[in-house]
Amino acid sequence: MSLVMKKLATAISNSIHPVFLTGAGISTESGIPDYRGTNGQFWGKYSITDSYISNFVNNSESRRRCWQACAEFYTIIQHALPNHAHFALAELEKMKLLRGIITQNVDGFHQKAGNSSKAVIEIHGTFHSISCLDCGKKYDCKIVYESIAKGTIVPYCDYCQGILKPDTVFPGENIAPNIARMAIRMVNSSELFIVIGSSLEIQPAAYLPVKAKEAGAKLAIINWTPTPYDKYADYLIQNSASQVLSEIVQIVKLNLLP
Repeated sequence: MSLVMKKLATAISNSIHPVFLTGAGISTESGIPDYRGTNGQFWGKYSITDSYISNFVNNSESRRRCWQACAEFYTIIQHALPNHAHFALAELEKMKLLRGIITQNVDGFHQKAGNSSKAVIEIHGTFHSISCLDCGKKYDCKIVYESIAKGTIVPYCDYCQGILKPDTVFPGENIAPNIARMAIRMVNSSELFIVIGSSLEIQPAAYLPVKAKEAGAKLAIINWTPTPYDKYADYLIQNSASQVLSEIVQIVKLNLLP
């Protein structure tokens, strides 16, 4: 175990309000494909332009192709499980050493691993519900994807025949203002801000480490590859999120022994 990992574990043990920002890298170890990572076999089959909100709404072919990608992605999520990194964060919450998680992911693995819903801010939304863009009716994603599996090419609202869309933030959409405000409040309340598995290339999440530093927080970055914000990090670890967090939690538990 590296010295920086031991120092970060001590910082977490002594922290009152550590806040975590998680990106795709925490879930790739569970087999969830990453848009920007090396695991491009899944997303390489589809064009991201089909998920641009303007194309999705105005182009029926883009909508058809996007739903095809969503249905396949849903199957991947359903067959995958949270990994040691997710469970480590759930352990930290149980130990009252986690103020909250701001996640860029839409897979719901933090809650599945045991983190409380109130502790998780999903800034890019969730893949586990679907809404009508016209009347707002909510749908259980399982029902919609089962209909696609049975032959429905493009699902529509059974109430108003409006366009259905997964409750995730598509390219060209803004993060909901209330979600953005919650995330900023959480960042401003932290004295330790820990980035896990994020390339920090997608705004506005990429700005959060800067916001945390401006608020006086120490910054830790745990990621396989370099990020644009590594130079600002007080703790920098380039390694597997599941390995690092598992070992850090074990040290934290030892630190808390009477």
